[in-house]
Amino acid sequence: MINTSCVQFSETRNAPNQPAPDIDFLVSSPQGDLPPDENRWHLPLEGDQNTISYREYFYAIRDFILHDSSTPLVQAASHMLDAEIGPHDLKKAVIRSEKHGVHYHPASVEAFYHQGRIKCCLNLAVHERGKKQLEHEAGVLRLLDHKFGLPYLPRPYFQGRFNSMFFLVAEWFEGCHEFHLSLDHAGRQRLKLWDYDDGPRFLPPEQCFEIYRRIAFILTSYYDPESTAQIYPWHHAAGDFVAGIREQEGLPAQVRVRLTTARGYTSLVDMTAGNLSGSIIGLFHFFLNLTIRMRLDRLDGVGETVWADDLCLEASVQGFFDALKNRPVSGSHLPSADVFLEVLKSFSPGELRRACPPILETCQEIEDLPIILPHLDEHIDKLHTLIQSYDL
Repeated sequence: MINTSCVQFSETRNAPNQPAPDIDFLVSSPQGDLPPDENRWHLPLEGDQNTISYREYFYAIRDFILHDSSTPLVQAASHMLDAEIGPHDLKKAVIRSEKHGVHYHPASVEAFYHQGRIKCCLNLAVHERGKKQLEHEAGVLRLLDHKFGLPYLPRPYFQGRFNSMFFLVAEWFEGCHEFHLSLDHAGRQRLKLWDYDDGPRFLPPEQCFEIYRRIAFILTSYYDPESTAQIYPWHHAAGDFVAGIREQEGLPAQVRVRLTTARGYTSLVDMTAGNLSGSIIGLFHFFLNLTIRMRLDRLDGVGETVWADDLCLEASVQGFFDALKNRPVSGSHLPSADVFLEVLKSFSPGELRRACPPILETCQEIEDLPIILPHLDEHIDKLHTLIQSYDL
């Protein structure tokens, strides 16, 4: 496990003693990397009119990565390049503004060393609520990395407070992009990959299926059957998952999916699964909740809340059982995939419906409920039919 203990920097903007490397500032966009408009540098960042300006944002990141002999980048580069890296090895860095959220502002930092090139994620939080949230997320990432050792979450490399802000340097999933439900030219709802490298594009059904399947696989892989803890909250509309698709002529596309962060890790049911029966109840709650939440998104990530089609449901069920089959059951109360499937098959549609209200009470996004409720009966009927015919 990587040592990511919090480093408390002094409140200073002093420049490092060694000559500063070249630093470029860019803004990531669907049209490619754009230089920031210096005539607009005084304007506040999108999404928060009370936060810092673009000038302060870029300079704060620059000062942070160069402070204390470039320790934040040196520590990340040493792990990523598996080499001895010193502050004088840094030749150039590119800071890209990637997006802006309510609580913090993710950027990417591309650094060029004599030993090689790295690219990492740098999250910056300005307000106290954002700083507490980002520090909490850093702790959750360390916990899950230590507990599961899986490659689906970014590995945290460095964190610290500097000039009254909180920074987290973590792994960047290069080649992966956000995706959201969108409307095509015919008004049909389809999944669109926001690929800034090769251009945004609508995905064919088989790639959509694989993305949804892998998301369900990832979330199930991090589920704890003993405590019933799970990664929560998460939402497609927040861009929590990203995907990379590599297409080769004559071969099936290679689909990679990653989870950009874990904002929390908690149980959504008031119980501890101390035996097989309790574990089955907890896993049933997780499964039913998963099939509902997987279908929620916002058009283009920011528009109205929408409901994904049945392909999402089918992929979610398969991803769940693929993960369940992949996990060891010895030494724990986790039911096997065969046992749990038989339990699910024993439920009638009415019994599945009666299990939904406690799940809906955990829905943090109140605006999701008006979309869930009109679709719930049909969702349960299709889920029941799918389970009855499902074969491991």
